[in-house]
Amino acid sequence: MKLIVLPFAGGNKYSYSFFRKTMPTVEIINLEYPGRGARMKEPLLDDIDEIVDDIHLLIKNNVTNEEPFSIYGHSMGGLIGYLVSIKMQKDNEIKPKCLIVSGRYSPTINNSESTYDLPSETFWQSVFDLEGTPVEIANEEKLRSLFEPILRNDFKVIETYSPRNLLLLETPIEVLYGQKESIDQLSFFHKWNEVSSKPVNFHEFEGGHFFILNKQKEVSELIQNVLERESK
Repeated sequence: MKLIVLPFAGGNKYSYSFFRKTMPTVEIINLEYPGRGARMKEPLLDDIDEIVDDIHLLIKNNVTNEEPFSIYGHSMGGLIGYLVSIKMQKDNEIKPKCLIVSGRYSPTINNSESTYDLPSETFWQSVFDLEGTPVEIANEEKLRSLFEPILRNDFKVIETYSPRNLLLLETPIEVLYGQKESIDQLSFFHKWNEVSSKPVNFHEFEGGHFFILNKQKEVSELIQNVLERESK
């Protein structure tokens, strides 16, 4: 089964490079949004519907009607994965066998944060607090100036998203989260069970928002088990 992988805010198709080592038998399809990585020359998109349309097209280009696939996304990638899955269902297209999200609370919750328009120093402190920034970026001002517009754009996409009255997803969902997320977010993760008519399972990991970076083996094993289950 193919696994479509969607990056978190500021990420690109190389953000989950460890998956190729930890899940060598899975066909990983790493996609990325415009304006970063191999798509650096394309303009950034700050409209979530345009991003969903873009990723939807990329998935259709990578998966035939006969091929089973699942979608995984962390944080922003989880939200985009959900909205793309809804779009495919609404358009009567082949649906993912499973949606796997990590570090993203339910899309039924209104965002209460606004960091994308903060002054640079304060903005970067908010980014560092998530504990997912590569050391080379954190320690190099020139690299931060390169990535800041991308991060601000993606944070804007996430923070200005408003819940919508959408169809119930007819796809099972696996929700992964770090136990050190804020108290509010921990309760919001469990509201994913409100958006699907299929089973929704929850998995708590030690760590904060970017627990996936420190729990690569455990996260990969869980995902691989889910893919094997959905392949039967």
